[in-house]
Amino acid sequence: MHVDIKSIKKQREIATESKDQLSVYLFGIDSMSRLITERKLKKTMRYLREELDAYVLKGYTKVADNSFPNLLPVFTGLKAYTKEVPPGIDNIPFIWKNFSRKGYIDHLSEDHPGLASFQGFNSPPVTHYLRPFFMAMEKIVSPRSVLNNAYMFVQHRNFLQNNVSPMCFGNQLKHKYVMDYTRRFVETYGSHLKFSFTWINEITHDFINIVELADVEILNYFKWLKDSKRLDNAVLIFFSDHGPRYSEMQNTAVGRISNLLPLFTMVLPDHIKSRFPHIHRNLKKNTERLSTHYDFFETMKDILNSDFAEKPNIDSTAIPRGISLFQEIPSSRSCKTADISEHYCPCYSSKQLSPNDERVRAISLFIVDRINAILGEIPGRCAKLSLDSVEQASLVYADMERDQNAESYFSFRSYLWKIEEKTRILVSLKTSPGGAQFETTVEYRGKRNIKLLGDINRTNKYGDQAKCIKFEEKFYRLYCLCL
Repeated sequence: MHVDIKSIKKQREIATESKDQLSVYLFGIDSMSRLITERKLKKTMRYLREELDAYVLKGYTKVADNSFPNLLPVFTGLKAYTKEVPPGIDNIPFIWKNFSRKGYIDHLSEDHPGLASFQGFNSPPVTHYLRPFFMAMEKIVSPRSVLNNAYMFVQHRNFLQNNVSPMCFGNQLKHKYVMDYTRRFVETYGSHLKFSFTWINEITHDFINIVELADVEILNYFKWLKDSKRLDNAVLIFFSDHGPRYSEMQNTAVGRISNLLPLFTMVLPDHIKSRFPHIHRNLKKNTERLSTHYDFFETMKDILNSDFAEKPNIDSTAIPRGISLFQEIPSSRSCKTADISEHYCPCYSSKQLSPNDERVRAISLFIVDRINAILGEIPGRCAKLSLDSVEQASLVYADMERDQNAESYFSFRSYLWKIEEKTRILVSLKTSPGGAQFETTVEYRGKRNIKLLGDINRTNKYGDQAKCIKFEEKFYRLYCLCL
């Protein structure tokens, strides 16, 4: 790959890093919970903690099901699939545009064009854009692409057939092309202000064990950033959008919680922590607080505007949806004030219910009816679904005791208690034809009074079942079995 850097520098003025204006390096991997990252990328996580003094957020929570509605808040602060988002992807106010206007050179490198969260641009969204390279790569390897999932499954089980791996292009792992492109970008622009977004899909999207292949490479990239002093005036954020959605583990209690809590780690220059000790103090506290992708966006705004000054404490009676991680997140923050639907809220316990419970049966039929209503929005393209079986069900409740005498008029505890007074039930079911598995949480007050408390999530792969659905309609892929 060759890019004429000289002509780019002639066309625009690129500012220089300083102690007040920091470069931003975002490095993300699809479908990685914090817990799985700790197990699968042990060397990288150890280095982040011990050598880079990274802040690892334990309460970082996803706000939606899949990649797009979780990454959109990161880069825009907007809620996906609502009127907040302008029509047309070229009209969406991605924050990298703000960085570019402020003199940053911008970059986006991502593998697997078919899985890319942001696609369909009429012109390149950033100055350095790797997508055309991977589009060309797919044309070359396409004859074998039909077998890729089968090869991936076999490799996931630690068997390698005929020394062939769909993870490779030529003699190199595909994610290495992404990382090499990112490294060349950082190296080429030296001390110029840079906004870099690197995102790896393929090694984690379907088969979580394969990510171990990247541990040493990611570790070495972070080491290089530190040893070459690229982090002296830069922020490094290593993150994910959500946990694994389609693994066998997702259909267990631990797997479900893991899915709700994606990875988020942040590395700051030492001079920021020494000049603004409140930032270090607040980030330490925030590692134990409820946080979201909206907070990520607000933090990037502060970096963009060099806004590191200490601010007044947030009013606990008017907690905003997004809070910069440089501020202390109130301990009283709830899923409701953070705009996390109850289905994705990790602050609850559960008790198993029998699939034969009459409430569970009523809820299951309600869910299938809702799915068919969604498919009714694109008539004539998808099969009508029916209930095949109830996989599991549980009563969901707040794991707390109530002490009304100790409560203020509003608190996190009192909010959760109000929910407990209702009957919240989580149901996982299978539909036919097609064998799709779905999961959602509802509020149950009777057979004729059932209310969804979030999305209806697909928990197994849809593969080619939804091949009739275009990218711009991808919301329907979760539910559709094409006719």
